[in-house]
Amino acid sequence: STMVAQFVFTYASKFDNPVACQMVENVPFCQTLASIVISHQGYGREALSTLFFLYGSSSVFVGMFFYALGHFELGRVVYYCPSHVLVGCIGGIGLFILVT
Repeated sequence: STMVAQFVFTYASKFDNPVACQMVENVPFCQTLASIVISHQGYGREALSTLFFLYGSSSVFVGMFFYALGHFELGRVVYYCPSHVLVGCIGGIGLFILVT
């Protein structure tokens, strides 16, 4: 997803120096997906192919969602959320990463 984001940012963005990066916020989501798949399918090729499909489809979905936010100029919606709530969410992600 980082490579796809970099290509999109480079060729379709109006920014002067667009840079794409893998967000650390994805780690808890991907870890939870992996835990669910392993609990249902165990370890093996079937679980691996399911994880690749889920990671890929979730990246496409998130990309379409963020494209829609940008297209309809809804980026300012973030300002309606208080900053201490955002800081708490980021802190919770950090705690989750430390625990797992």
